[in-house]
Amino acid sequence: MLCRDWSNGRSVYFPCLAAAAYAEYAIHDHQRWLTEALRWAHGKPMPLRAEAPGSVQLELWRQPGRLILHLVNNTGDMIRPIAETIPAHDLRVWVRGEEPHRARRLSGEPVEWDYEAGEVAIQVPRLALYDILVIEQ
Repeated sequence: MLCRDWSNGRSVYFPCLAAAAYAEYAIHDHQRWLTEALRWAHGKPMPLRAEAPGSVQLELWRQPGRLILHLVNNTGDMIRPIAETIPAHDLRVWVRGEEPHRARRLSGEPVEWDYEAGEVAIQVPRLALYDILVIEQ
């Protein structure tokens, strides 16, 4: 791995197919290696972080006056395609941004949130399959 600071950013070069190796073998050290390289190249705090199983997919979108966070639970039985989804519990999500005046889940479930040091901290007690968090700023 080669890392370099440039006048207008940073770059990381992998002289191998690092992401393909992780996708095929799912070695935890490869995941950590790729994650840390991405964080270093980004050069500032990441806009989203979470405590959630690796099978929960998070996707953050910015719209005027609000943030939209899609939560997709891919936790399921070992049959492919997934025949039964297993709910994920006690998720925590931190989103960088302005202090919101409201946060809500489109599922209608209540949202517990707090704002500190430029981040909105959100608790998701249970995620069945899919939900959207709307953070209005």
